[in-house]
Amino acid sequence: MYKQLDGQPDGVSIRTPKVTPVISIQPEFIWNSLKKYRNFTMNGGHYSVHQYAMFLRHQALLPKERHTPDTNGEIPCVARILEVRAKDPQNVYVRLYWLYRPEDLSEGRQTHHGERELVATNHMEIVDALRCVGHVEITHLADDVEPPETGVYWRQQYNFVLLKLSVRSSSPSHFAQQSANICLIGS
Repeated sequence: MYKQLDGQPDGVSIRTPKVTPVISIQPEFIWNSLKKYRNFTMNGGHYSVHQYAMFLRHQALLPKERHTPDTNGEIPCVARILEVRAKDPQNVYVRLYWLYRPEDLSEGRQTHHGERELVATNHMEIVDALRCVGHVEITHLADDVEPPETGVYWRQQYNFVLLKLSVRSSSPSHFAQQSANICLIGS
């Protein structure tokens, strides 16, 4: 029940009638051959599916304003863990989606963005679990709810495919399904 629509990148399937892109992992046979897990342990921390955590990203993947000379090219960024798979205890992989600071988006920080506000995205990646460097508590708020006095939160979503910021937030699991292709590291 999937079909390729004109103008869509190769490998992006469209679910009808919602017209929602569905993820495609290449090479699929490798990802599907890995055993699924609900959680993993890294550096003494226990991480589960649907939790938020900090993962190292190479600064070349981020806007130049975030580059710093003292990080060996690696910057911790917030992500939500969607899936954990492993070949063995030394080869554990995490499918995740990134949360961005508003100033990292093409629209930049707007007046309605709070100081501790992040923006959920459908920008998914598969990363090595070794890149996980710590827990982070994130709260999802409706647009009309005042942010708490402390803590980090998100209430808007950024469509990484369409380069568009949402007007109102919706369920994170529904939004996470709208993604472009994902490639395994090393493929």
